[in-house]
Amino acid sequence: MDLAILPLAITMLAGPGLIADFIFATNQRPIQASAFFTVGFALAVTVGVFAAATLAGALGEQLNSDPNTSTSPTTLQLILVALLILLSLRSYKNREKIQPPKWLGKLQEAKPSRAFTVAFLLVFLMPIDLLIMFTVGLHLEGKDLPFTAALPFLGLTTLLAGLPLLALLVLGKRANSAVAVFRAWMNDNTWLVNIIVYLIFVFIILG
Repeated sequence: MDLAILPLAITMLAGPGLIADFIFATNQRPIQASAFFTVGFALAVTVGVFAAATLAGALGEQLNSDPNTSTSPTTLQLILVALLILLSLRSYKNREKIQPPKWLGKLQEAKPSRAFTVAFLLVFLMPIDLLIMFTVGLHLEGKDLPFTAALPFLGLTTLLAGLPLLALLVLGKRANSAVAVFRAWMNDNTWLVNIIVYLIFVFIILG
């Protein structure tokens, strides 16, 4: 088991994914919808990390190049950090214009089974999620670790995705108002959520 990649799980469920998670928790059938979302998200991340690790293994020596070359991990990390900082600045600059995608508003009345599809697709449509999964795959390959070393990462990712579901199961109706308030806050502060995610990823890379 490898805990070095564990912090990356914090950034997996962010942006539209986080908002969708809480929307399904206020669905007409919230427990079922949240359960489908959690399973779909967990399965997608598992498939994505496995594919990333397989790809990293296939690329072999190209992904373990000399650290003195222009494509060394340090150079790539600096480029990535610069890109994330630029994205953060853009999100702040456009904070008055950034709104959640309109299709998110239609999920509250969607069938619970659709939550599975939405969760699965979101993982592979969000650039930050693809980047994180590829980073985990590179880490496993670079450290010559088996896929099972990613289990803590996968477990924490699943737990975070399932937090609304756990709240509904533990708190029952009392969780409805809290979930609704948090969802409304995210709708009004999408730009801030984006910046938080970008900066967390920056600190993880630099750390």
